[in-house]
Amino acid sequence: MLQHRDAELRMHAHIEEHNRKIRGVPQRDLIKNPYTQEEIEKQIVDAINFRESIKYPINDKEYYNHIDVDKVNDLSGFPKKIPSFAKQVDIHLKPPKAIEDGRYIQVSFTGKPSELKPYIQDAENHAKFIITKGQAERVSIKPYEDVKTNYRKYVSTILPEEWIEVTNTFNNMYQYKLALSNENIKRQVNRELSNQKNNQMGFDLEQDASQLSSDKVLSNDENKALQKKYLGYYSYKEVKRPFNAEYTFYIFKFDYLYNMFTVAGMAVNPEQTRVIYFLHTVQ
Repeated sequence: MLQHRDAELRMHAHIEEHNRKIRGVPQRDLIKNPYTQEEIEKQIVDAINFRESIKYPINDKEYYNHIDVDKVNDLSGFPKKIPSFAKQVDIHLKPPKAIEDGRYIQVSFTGKPSELKPYIQDAENHAKFIITKGQAERVSIKPYEDVKTNYRKYVSTILPEEWIEVTNTFNNMYQYKLALSNENIKRQVNRELSNQKNNQMGFDLEQDASQLSSDKVLSNDENKALQKKYLGYYSYKEVKRPFNAEYTFYIFKFDYLYNMFTVAGMAVNPEQTRVIYFLHTVQ
């Protein structure tokens, strides 16, 4: 754990150096070298695409099957593919463009106890420790193996409290579609052209309150087509379900870095008919 503290200090130093370099870059003189209308429009469209796309988690099981788990360190211990026998498959991955968002990753499926037995045994082989949700409320840990600190946290506070069930209804793309409408783009381009004359480029991408107050629900077919066009993957509505005290957690990974706990592992329900692989990050 002390090695993690050294890594944290190096990360702080790297961030400070990065920020120093950014502060040293001269700002563009908007009077002598103004942005063209085409440049402004491209920046606005790119920013809208980024802002909107990170709202849509990836929960299509076919997407997961194309991931090479062996090349993703955080997914060590996760299944390489969703097994053919799996029922009620619930995937939750952060959007590709999200950096700070999406701090919970999940791969879950159900099956008969005999079908899931090999996965549970494999989780036991990967586990650093095994604990039930109920036991985790009574066991505390230190972020570092340092006898000089009394800081501890109960294991239950760093484990996920809920798992995600994925529905078959596509997430609504109406606000995304509205944000990229010709009317909205033109309005924002004109505003930024006006701001530029005063050397005050702001790129305020918030939509009018009158537009945001009405969130029209598009049809499943229209949402599917828009997601394919703008996201490149499918995103469905989700429902959060609580972990009860009888769930058993197999912890593969436990890190403390940059004031954040990262825990990876697998949870199994008491009947051993559902496995839930997770990667969870919390302050």
